[in-house]
Amino acid sequence: MKYLKGERTVKLLAGALVLTGLLFCAPAHAQLRISAQADCNAGPANPIHFDQTIHQADYKVMVSDYEVDPDIRIRLVNLPGLADLVLTDQPGSSKFTFCRSATRYRSTTLFVAKFVTQPDVIITLNKNDRHADYTLYVESQNVSNIEAAALFWLALRQQR
Repeated sequence: MKYLKGERTVKLLAGALVLTGLLFCAPAHAQLRISAQADCNAGPANPIHFDQTIHQADYKVMVSDYEVDPDIRIRLVNLPGLADLVLTDQPGSSKFTFCRSATRYRSTTLFVAKFVTQPDVIITLNKNDRHADYTLYVESQNVSNIEAAALFWLALRQQR
């Protein structure tokens, strides 16, 4: 076996390291990161109230496993590097920070359910949608996957 020496060896090793880093470390797309706080007194955040009644909600969001003609299709993934949308409880590098408000006062109120009459948006959320518009990773003790999908819709709406 012949060993490579000198400059050519260094270039080959550097190329292999760069390729390995691209494959395993960096996501191949831009991510929208948001964080969710359990309490609105913890710091600056957009207060969100998840209401149990549909009548006084600012937005009605239908999130289901399957829908024939949804507005947004989201696939859940197990690793943050595979996701377009990442929700965590740490506010570090997030673009939006939401907090769970106990009341409707000075809050955006969302009604989120699997079945909603005349929803503002219809979202499908599951692990198997191969034609999803977005991928979602959730690591939160404060927000469920369904609530996270609604929060991302709200964040995307605010970006426009």
